Amino acid sequence: MATLSPAELDTPEPLLPLLTAGQSGDNDRQYDIEVLGDMGGPVFDPLAAADVAAGLTVDALSNPDRLARLIDQHRRDPGQPGAGEVLDKLIATTFTPGQGRLAEVARRIQARTVLDLAAVARDPKTPPAVAAEIGQRLADLAVKLKAQPGADPSERAHRTRLAALLTDKDALAKVLDDPKQKPDVPPGMPIGDDGDY
Repeated sequence: MATLSPAELDTPEPLLPLLTAGQSGDNDRQYDIEVLGDMGGPVFDPLAAADVAAGLTVDALSNPDRLARLIDQHRRDPGQPGAGEVLDKLIATTFTPGQGRLAEVARRIQARTVLDLAAVARDPKTPPAVAAEIGQRLADLAVKLKAQPGADPSERAHRTRLAALLTDKDALAKVLDDPKQKPDVPPGMPIGDDGDY
């Protein structure tokens, strides 16, 4: 859960000029496979980087097979964490508001969490018990977001949009079906990898 902290996913200011160096104009395969695709064009997008990084954790925690195992393990041993407990912790962790420069990073993490969980819940291959656990958490979250929209205009707009998506299946399906809504993870190994990974 610590990997979902806005402070951990915010790109440090001194790195931004280094990461924003433009492409030379020549087709460079290394550049193509190792540079993070972003929503900001040729300039490095630190919010897209936070989105991708958050997605890695959320995808691992919301894996339907893993959640199904948690349901079964909790059924057999109530002392083990269940899927609901993991989902509750995930939502509580990601919906801690960020302050200052971290506020927008927090909102990006929250949106990624909601969209990834919604995608798992609507996937026909997801076991029914897992879809039900996620669906209930998202329904509860929509109620909470409507009841507590926040005082900051950007926070209010963000929470209102998420609540509206969660209560409108057609609008949510349209967003989830858009391939641009989730930035791709670069497929290559880290730049400078010497095989020690």
